[in-house]
Amino acid sequence: MMQGSESENVQVSEYFRKRDETALDRMRRQTRAALSRFWDVLKHALVLAPLMVAALLMLDLPLRLFDGFTGGQDAWSPSNWLSWGDALMALSMAFLMGVARCRGARQAGRVASLSWLIAVAAILALLFYLAPQLGPGDLPSAQFGIGFFVSWFGGQLVGVHIYDVTRGGKWWRAPFYGLVFGFLVQSVLYFVIIYSFGSHVANVPWIGWTIIDLCLKFAFALAFLPVYRSLRRTLRPHLGLGGY
Repeated sequence: MMQGSESENVQVSEYFRKRDETALDRMRRQTRAALSRFWDVLKHALVLAPLMVAALLMLDLPLRLFDGFTGGQDAWSPSNWLSWGDALMALSMAFLMGVARCRGARQAGRVASLSWLIAVAAILALLFYLAPQLGPGDLPSAQFGIGFFVSWFGGQLVGVHIYDVTRGGKWWRAPFYGLVFGFLVQSVLYFVIIYSFGSHVANVPWIGWTIIDLCLKFAFALAFLPVYRSLRRTLRPHLGLGGY
């Protein structure tokens, strides 16, 4: 009863405060609120964007750590498509799960969008600087660039929203489902866009590659769970979700 009375008093005070403020006061208040929201997005994007820049710069470095799992069959080795840049992008997905925990899926989506904007701008500036030294084969194809961006950005957005809607109950459910569905969308979009059409895909077993890629990312999602659990006390959860 006492809590209800205090809540009503706060609402009444807020009502009269807003009614007494001038148009200039209202503009200042709204500007401060907008700048505060923007800074909350920017400070997370300034952490994530360098990781994305590093990922984009390392896309041509094959990741050979998992080649032994395919029994030495070169055609099925993950290094045919998996790079160190992809590994860093997987970490970016995990980072966004933490942002979604603390700020919600909408804010995590804004962080992802701004991070991509910063990262792409940085890469374009670097390419402009290096343009006189670059040859025709030094840049990836437009098909690859579109596939990489669409797949990872789409996977990130799906991942944080799945994380948001599966929160509550078991502590592991939201991060695991968020990563699994995010990676599922990313892998399917990536291989369909890049390998399902074009002259460069003749005799490429891209469907098998997709399955192997999903298995590796499923293992990453499992490996992330102990890390997530250890960070639960540090990362305060978004309000209204019971601490999950």
